[in-house]
Amino acid sequence: MTLRLTNAIIGGSRRVLTRTGGILFLVLLVHEALLITSLNTVVTAANPAAMGDVIGLTLPVSGTVAGVLLVGTLVLNAVYFVVLSRAFARPKSQLSSFPADLVTRRIG
Repeated sequence: MTLRLTNAIIGGSRRVLTRTGGILFLVLLVHEALLITSLNTVVTAANPAAMGDVIGLTLPVSGTVAGVLLVGTLVLNAVYFVVLSRAFARPKSQLSSFPADLVTRRIG
């Protein structure tokens, strides 16, 4: 059995360039921005004197609120990747919609 890397790359890029792929990519960008900014806020709140100019973009909330956002974002990360996997496992002709079973279907 051989791995057809060219077919995998071309097929994957075609799936990403669909409507579903574009929406999931935008959701990923928002998710990652929230993850990074909440993590930066938590780190800055833990030691503000040492991290004043070193850390990047932060949120205008307290460290506790940023910690709750960080934990929530990490939980949503797992949900996102389940939806992503289920969405891209469908036939390419069905990649223009988001049926409810991408989120609600149980495995097994």
